[in-house]
Amino acid sequence: MSKFELARQKYRPAKVRVAFVAESPPRDDSGRFFYFEHVDVGDSLFLELMKALYADARGDSRSVRRRKAEYLERFRDDEFYLIDASQEPIAGESRAVKARAIRAGLAQLQRDLAEIQHDELKVVLISSLVYEICCGPLRQSGIDVVNTEMIDFPGFGRQREFQVKFGRITNHL
Repeated sequence: MSKFELARQKYRPAKVRVAFVAESPPRDDSGRFFYFEHVDVGDSLFLELMKALYADARGDSRSVRRRKAEYLERFRDDEFYLIDASQEPIAGESRAVKARAIRAGLAQLQRDLAEIQHDELKVVLISSLVYEICCGPLRQSGIDVVNTEMIDFPGFGRQREFQVKFGRITNHL
């Protein structure tokens, strides 16, 4: 099992109420991952998702980083779980390469979601390619994808767009 999967499993809830689907894990040498407890730089998806979900995370990012394990436990206890559309790292790749990887990972994503599927499961797709490629097939297979529009990945200056679009679905979670 990869170090990413080990970290993810530590914070997997017994029952997943909301599954967030992002593009992919980071590269092995990045030192970053949503479920890694000690990340000093980057980590925008974790920071922005915590800000969107928890009012007490909307302050200083350093404070949120110092309390990352606590927030991950809270995320798990609230039955939230983050998985990836592609198992292969694709950060920094061209849009075409990312699209191919997400399409190639769609069957595995469907299996991952089937494993946690129940009547109340909600799914939120994060990033344009994840939404464009996965939304239709997941809905056709009976998955309740809550967002009706693409939610931007909250990096590279897109944090505001992420917060605005995520805010539109919070009452559905």
